[in-house]
Amino acid sequence: MRLNTLLYGIKMKPSVILFSLFTMLACAESGNKVTIQGTLMWDETHHPIIKECNTNKLFQLGVMAANPYFHLTRKSDDLSQNGKSPVIVTVSGNINPSSNLIINQPNILNISAGDCS
Repeated sequence: MRLNTLLYGIKMKPSVILFSLFTMLACAESGNKVTIQGTLMWDETHHPIIKECNTNKLFQLGVMAANPYFHLTRKSDDLSQNGKSPVIVTVSGNINPSSNLIINQPNILNISAGDCS
């Protein structure tokens, strides 16, 4: 099957098809870019949750690669003295369009001991 007859036999230039596909992919991945700061917590399945400082809104961090996740858990364990003290993090990422409580493609900008006060 040729690329220019890919869509139900409709004749289109390959460049138009590729442009359309890339545009759809870009729109699917785009979301509202946010940066939040809050207290780091963990749910019962050990997924990181951020309790935002100003609003107390809870955000779950989306899927992270193994290395950044390992760095986050290790650093938070060290700073919190194994859960005894609060840890504050600054995270950037995209808000999931289907759920405003999940941050996709999270990037940990800062992690330190302390709380929101």
